[in-house]
Amino acid sequence: MEGRIKPDVRYVDKSYYFAACGNLLWEIEKLMSSNSLKFDSLVAIAKGGLIVGAYLAFKLEMPLDVVYAQSYKGTEQGELTVMIPDHIALTGKTYLLVDDLYHTGRTLRTVRKKMEPARTIPVVLFRKKETGFFLVDQFAGYTKSWIQFFYEKEVLRV
Repeated sequence: MEGRIKPDVRYVDKSYYFAACGNLLWEIEKLMSSNSLKFDSLVAIAKGGLIVGAYLAFKLEMPLDVVYAQSYKGTEQGELTVMIPDHIALTGKTYLLVDDLYHTGRTLRTVRKKMEPARTIPVVLFRKKETGFFLVDQFAGYTKSWIQFFYEKEVLRV
């Protein structure tokens, strides 16, 4: 892509990312023990929640399921597409719902609605600071910037 690097992009390298994953793990463990929570599975929202979801599922020794949700093409938000696999049972189940970033809450609200009547406890790695309405139970850090994760293929440019 041509152009200069966006000035409001925060690059998150591998070591910072996994340190944040560790912080989120600690918060989830506190949440689980203080509320006697048991989850049937961890559900990662693809694509952003896949790496953090796999990390948490491994550390928490929990089964991992994946739902697909996409609304961004680069930095532009468009129509939200959500697909819940048929093998994910919804009645009488409790899921830890994981994504990488909470910006507007649109993705989490939509996925939670589509997963009803299951109980979903949403957690995210990072939360945008200016977000007013807050839907997640736990998060590892705040940001005001657009985040560029270490695994994304190119630096965002304007």
